[in-house]
Amino acid sequence: MKLQMKLEMEMEAEEQHNDNDNNNNNDDDDDDNDAAASDDDYDDMVIAASLDYTTTSMVWDQTKNIPNLKMSQDIDILVLSCVKPTEYEVNLRTLSSMLNYMRHVPIWLDICDDGLAIKKPFINLAENILILCWELRMPNVILTPSEFLISGEIYAYQPFPIFDLLSLIYHNALQLFPYKLSNLYGYNIRTIADLNEPFTIARRDANGELVMSGMLWQMLMEFARHLNGTLQLIIEPREYVGYGRLQQYVRNGSMDIAASVNVIVHYPNRAFFEYAYPMDIGSWCTMLPIERIISSHEAIGKAGLRIMGMKAEFRWYPNEMKIKYASSILLTDDFNTLMQLRSSFNTSYGYTLTSMKWLLFQGQQNYFKKPLFRYSNDLCMQKLTFFALLMNENCLYRDELDKFTLYLSEHGFLQFWNQKIFSDMLEANLLRLADLSMPLEAQPISWDEWLHVSALYGIGLLIGIVIFSVELSIYYFNVFLDNL
Repeated sequence: MKLQMKLEMEMEAEEQHNDNDNNNNNDDDDDDNDAAASDDDYDDMVIAASLDYTTTSMVWDQTKNIPNLKMSQDIDILVLSCVKPTEYEVNLRTLSSMLNYMRHVPIWLDICDDGLAIKKPFINLAENILILCWELRMPNVILTPSEFLISGEIYAYQPFPIFDLLSLIYHNALQLFPYKLSNLYGYNIRTIADLNEPFTIARRDANGELVMSGMLWQMLMEFARHLNGTLQLIIEPREYVGYGRLQQYVRNGSMDIAASVNVIVHYPNRAFFEYAYPMDIGSWCTMLPIERIISSHEAIGKAGLRIMGMKAEFRWYPNEMKIKYASSILLTDDFNTLMQLRSSFNTSYGYTLTSMKWLLFQGQQNYFKKPLFRYSNDLCMQKLTFFALLMNENCLYRDELDKFTLYLSEHGFLQFWNQKIFSDMLEANLLRLADLSMPLEAQPISWDEWLHVSALYGIGLLIGIVIFSVELSIYYFNVFLDNL
């Protein structure tokens, strides 16, 4: 496969633009005016060749040692690829590997003349090639036959709401790579709710219908509405779904965006692209009982307190914590047990917690006579971290979701929804307003209470005797009638 990458880089555009503005009155040199082309003019160019821009080409003609372009370049490119009719599947899969994490770039596929006659109509070949492009999540593709310079034929496709092959004839006003994500026409955006309350909540209404709520669900519903798409649950939420299972779903391509907020805890090349734009900045620390004065890991050991956390998250703890203070950490595989102990404010343990979720416990303690726990910024897995949605590394909606997240953050929607998590839990009947800071203790019954209980017992016994007497009277009356 022969692949030519046309890379357009802006070279000192601002300085050149200013120089051209100063020389606009000089009509002797037309090149200066051409160099002052506007941004709109640049957007319409395929190859820029003026004073402001240079064009760099990279040619690749093998299937071994395939480079990953995203790791070395992060500006707009135009891909020109020669595809053989008999080997297009191998060609396209190799191309998709090179363009991993950036398959949305414009791609021009040209059919190579390999000397073999195309046995079926070209339109059928074009459809097969473009269907594979869509399956590989390369949405911005045009395909031209080998005689394009004579016929002017161009093939493209519209993916939403279903695949539609487009047969076009080139002309000067033709938009080769129109933006396709402004309207999904109801196309499904696939997701899974992790049921990490209060961010995603599932309940049944009076008719037994599934009702989803929570901050993340609200955000993704608004995002789908923004693109005129449909948010689709690919599995019915029944239990908590951990990070590992969600990662499997996004990596095998069965899910687009997870309704799950995650701490970005590591930055290897691949894992970083499985996160969307951060929706919040906070910390991942611990929730400690106030009755115990603890300000360091050493103090935890002296106080006999253990910090409960998920075993799957232990690999992300700081090395010092894992080595020196492992005995102070209690790990579990059962998220429900951890959640039950933490939600009941059981002071026998401390708990790992993010600053986002702490808002729920802080709000609940506002109804206590005295708070039981505090959020400790001294004992942290990460004192500064980003919270982001998990998504497929080649998710079509990445750029749109990034812009939408930034819009929600700038206009206060994310902060508003995050502050509503307490009321969301109350509405779903998953939280009760009770003062858990005052434990219930057994106490002796007072004399008035004893008289009240005795009176109720006496009344109940009297009613029972009356009913028994009536039934007995009816029985003997019937016996008397039978003996007459």
